[in-house]
Amino acid sequence: GDHDFEGYVFPPDVDLSDFQFVPNTNFNQAIFRGPARFQGAVFTGDVRFVGATFEGEAVFAWAKFNGLTAFLHATFVKDAHFLGSTFGKNGTVSFQEATFEKRVSYEGAKFHKGCCFGRATFCGNAYFVESTFGAKSVFVRCKFKGEAAFTKAVFSGAADFQGVKFLGPTSFRETKFLPSAAGGTKAETTFSGATL
Repeated sequence: GDHDFEGYVFPPDVDLSDFQFVPNTNFNQAIFRGPARFQGAVFTGDVRFVGATFEGEAVFAWAKFNGLTAFLHATFVKDAHFLGSTFGKNGTVSFQEATFEKRVSYEGAKFHKGCCFGRATFCGNAYFVESTFGAKSVFVRCKFKGEAAFTKAVFSGAADFQGVKFLGPTSFRETKFLPSAAGGTKAETTFSGATL
């Protein structure tokens, strides 16, 4: 059956590396008191971390999120690692209104379906280096207070950066905005109202 950890307060140092969650998992409003390790974990169905708080380092490197993935309103107090993770083969991904208080890395991550980072706040450095976005990507009204690196990222769908505030060093060096797979025309990329 489903895994339900809604509102659960996890003790320090949770290690669920390489664990396979079948089918759906609910971590809504959960609190992780120390490091939370999900490195290489596989979420076969939908997974929800809505309003979850990670008080220690959050490690999701090389994790596979196959269904709908929701980190809406989640708070990451320490570094967050999504290096090499795969998102949304069967569902969309949302980090809408999430807060990253330290460094976050999505280096080499693959977003297969649409992803939304709308109104997310990145207080530390945010790395999307060599990440691939296979469908519409929404960063509307995000705030990047530290470095924002999209170097060598690939956007295959529309990319919406309307109203984004880039307050630190910003790099889109060698970033590719490719034609839309559906229509063969260049996917719409919008930076209207963005602050650099």
